[in-house]
Amino acid sequence: MAWRVLADKEALRKRPDMQALRRYMIRQTALGMISRQEEVSMIPPFLLNIQPNDVCLDMCASPGSKTAQMLVAMGRHKFVPWSADATSSPFPFNYATEGLIVANELDTKRANMLVHQVKRMQLLFPFALFTNHDARYFPDIILEANPRNRMNARTSSPPQEASGGGSILRFDKVLCDVVCSGDGTLRKAPHIFKIWSPREAMSLQLIQIRIALRGCHLLKVGGRLVYSTCSLNPIENEAVVAHIIYRTNGSMRLVDARSQLPGLSCLPGLSSWVVVDVKGNVVDRPSPTMHAALFPPHTPGGYHSAAVEAMDLSLCMRFLPTNCNGGGFFIAVLDKVKEFSITKIRDVEERDSPSLSEEMEDTGKKMKPATEPDVKGPTTAPDVKGPTTAPVTLPVRQHSSKGKCGENGEEEAASSSGLVLKAEKRIPPQFVQPPEVIHDTLVNFYKVNSFPEDLLIMRTPQGECEARATTSSTCSIVSQTARRVLSYKTDSLIVVSAGLRVFSFETLDKGWRIASEAAPLFAKLMSASPRLVKVSLDFVKSMIYRGGKLKELLFKDVEDVVLREFLEEMPLGTVLLEINCPDAPNGVFFSVALRARTKIQLLVGHEDLPGLELRLGLEPRVESCESFSA
Repeated sequence: MAWRVLADKEALRKRPDMQALRRYMIRQTALGMISRQEEVSMIPPFLLNIQPNDVCLDMCASPGSKTAQMLVAMGRHKFVPWSADATSSPFPFNYATEGLIVANELDTKRANMLVHQVKRMQLLFPFALFTNHDARYFPDIILEANPRNRMNARTSSPPQEASGGGSILRFDKVLCDVVCSGDGTLRKAPHIFKIWSPREAMSLQLIQIRIALRGCHLLKVGGRLVYSTCSLNPIENEAVVAHIIYRTNGSMRLVDARSQLPGLSCLPGLSSWVVVDVKGNVVDRPSPTMHAALFPPHTPGGYHSAAVEAMDLSLCMRFLPTNCNGGGFFIAVLDKVKEFSITKIRDVEERDSPSLSEEMEDTGKKMKPATEPDVKGPTTAPDVKGPTTAPVTLPVRQHSSKGKCGENGEEEAASSSGLVLKAEKRIPPQFVQPPEVIHDTLVNFYKVNSFPEDLLIMRTPQGECEARATTSSTCSIVSQTARRVLSYKTDSLIVVSAGLRVFSFETLDKGWRIASEAAPLFAKLMSASPRLVKVSLDFVKSMIYRGGKLKELLFKDVEDVVLREFLEEMPLGTVLLEINCPDAPNGVFFSVALRARTKIQLLVGHEDLPGLELRLGLEPRVESCESFSA
């Protein structure tokens, strides 16, 4: 469900009658209840038509609005009503099922921002893995029982067999919202018009083709790839789509997806276009300085094949600003109908364009990694050299995306001179089996006997191969498919974040406390636990308003005598608060507190406090720290 707000940023900031709406949008965005996107940027994830058990890849995911939309699309199939029997799933979403969203971003800082943005979808976070790779060389995810890298987990699901043989994960859906010039954003970023040149699209096109081709290889037969840009330049759009179909020899087929959105206002794709060189001179055929992929199919001296003859570029969708009262956008939907093999990218480029322009060669040298992938077959893993670390041996139970739509609907214009596609060399984090003490804590301390521990993982930030408890140690829950991927992960796959935090190491009594964001996961599991404390809304308000920065109350200040005596008799450690709250769903809300030696402390971070107050029906004293530029 979506709403259109017909007001610009200036009106939202300054008009008095808009302030209530603005505050509402800020708060609900911070809660993860709504996501702010430009209208047209919501279309590509929708056209993926994500199904319950799909494994999906967002190749250029930052800043995260489309990834969040993909998670919501998957989450609607996984929701478990509160009234459902806990035996089906004790959690609000069924994590013990197939289904996964892999969100990839090349730039490390933007990858971290991506994680931060999507983490607002807290209970859907176990369905996501966040990777840090150049999308052109995204590695095959190998799933095989290798004792050197397999997590010694209590998993029951075997690795997924690829159709071409071998245990390689293939995706059901791939989103290629690729790096682009961003010239479709002229209405919002008029300065682009001053710096625009033909060089921009020509220097980016080969990158776009490589990203899309890699996505095609990672796709399983019968899967769907959606290619999109926020550019209206056919060099970055129809030319790329045509070359994909040519290079895959018809294995990728353009489909008409307009029927999925009845009444959609857009223009058909172009079948022909004019090509100019970097000086603005019209060029009518390929030459040593202008390669064939820039030109329409069947251009004299260009490329052609039976697959190219059969394709219909009018099935692509062009969105002009006048179509959607927004930015310009391009979308093409392609289904994979059969496997394909092509020669190495370098060899094909030499065949199709014996000599690229000097400017493009220089750009390519800047962006080319040390190794080229061998993409001869669908199951050939690319030669992606991960950091040199020891194999993961575990004890038992122990791109910079540019020219893309931003979270608030603004476009980020790209400049080819500023495009740097170089991944950092570093030791990747490892994900290992949690230590035995987690099991002991669940069973003996929290009295939880049915927690699906096979879905728990522990992250070791410095590449350690064994779990060890430190002040920064956390234990997270992931979905079944994500767990399987992490169980067989090699160093060629760099996963920067995975799972929803469930436990954090607590220095007090050296125990493991329940993380605040995981409180809803224990609502049913701890219904009979001695660590469950039922409190009134007034008690929580006292901790928030009278407890200072730490949101704590001394036992002697607890007004309810029965509650005070109950807390004083409890052992040290985390407690789950069941808060009687009429404004919350089902009339109750769950949070986490720490029973210390002489006090009880609400375990909610300062940045999460406004969200807690909103969920409890209280007026936040401090606005959310989340940025809101509209």
